[in-house]
Amino acid sequence: ALSKLSTSLNTLTGNTSLNVSSTSSAVSATISDPSTAVAINSSISVSTLAKGQTLAFEDYSSNTSLVGAGTLVLERGDWSSGSFVASATITSKTLTVTDTDTLESLKDKINALNYGVTASVLGAGDDTYTLVLKSQDGKENALRITATESPSGSGLSAIDNTTTNASKQKLAGSDAAFTVDGISLTRSSNTITDLFTGYNVNLHASTTSNGVDTPANLMGSVDTSAATTNLQAFVTAVNEARTLLN
Repeated sequence: ALSKLSTSLNTLTGNTSLNVSSTSSAVSATISDPSTAVAINSSISVSTLAKGQTLAFEDYSSNTSLVGAGTLVLERGDWSSGSFVASATITSKTLTVTDTDTLESLKDKINALNYGVTASVLGAGDDTYTLVLKSQDGKENALRITATESPSGSGLSAIDNTTTNASKQKLAGSDAAFTVDGISLTRSSNTITDLFTGYNVNLHASTTSNGVDTPANLMGSVDTSAATTNLQAFVTAVNEARTLLN
């Protein structure tokens, strides 16, 4: 009886009787904090998802081509105005590149920085290779790469977008744009933790297809059946424990 009481109490503790549902696969949600989540019923339209910036440094003859010695300074910030605005909260990182570094080893060095940048080397299919850098989602997580060659003419300046971002950038970083009950909002991530208290909301796709918007109806409603079942099980366990102790 005491074991049954413990099990039923654990079922109630830290859980919620709220059941989350969405009328569209474009939007989903989970309950992150059962103690603060309350019932919700909101219409959400997603215009665009948050995306990371993609930079491509092209035309290397091999994935083991030497990239040239010097230093690369990586900065995070915003290119959306056409000029780079560096982040006021995220400091830059400096990477030393040696005269033996190849496209592959440089990729590994960039990934080891843990700077919110994913580097990869792609075969273009025409016997050339491309160093691809992708930033975290959000327009303010875009990248500026500044190369300083040492010695001059080493070739490292090919991996620089300070004045050539328009040609090196294949995809601009952008924020998610959506409306909740007619209120226009943006976020830098498609996983939103501060929209509804106690919920994590996930944006998966635009709600517009063929020019027609079909908003997602996101609901967090009380599952009265589950609540009643769990509470009845607890009451039954309490009564059985009292009988045992008496």
